[in-house]
Amino acid sequence: MGKKYKDDTLDDYKKLKDEVIIDKVNEIFRSRSDSYIAALKEIGFEYHEEDDEEEIEERKAKPKNKNQRKLVAYFEGEEDASEIIFAVFITERYAKRPISH
Repeated sequence: MGKKYKDDTLDDYKKLKDEVIIDKVNEIFRSRSDSYIAALKEIGFEYHEEDDEEEIEERKAKPKNKNQRKLVAYFEGEEDASEIIFAVFITERYAKRPISH
């Protein structure tokens, strides 16, 4: 039995193992879509919450003026769309900001 035969056998085993895992994962998404995280943990996967830097920054941000407060209210569904909201958006969008280095 040569080295090439052992390498081919090992490669075949790895491919077969990957196919079995893929089949299990696909079955979990088909049959347990409401609890797929728990089901994936059952077969050995780990779940890690991904840190979304942009979302974290948005949560920390506070409106700095009346226009920004109006826009926040709109985006949070507290104020309806209107010409005023659009004008405020355009004003804030194209306002000159200090350049940070």
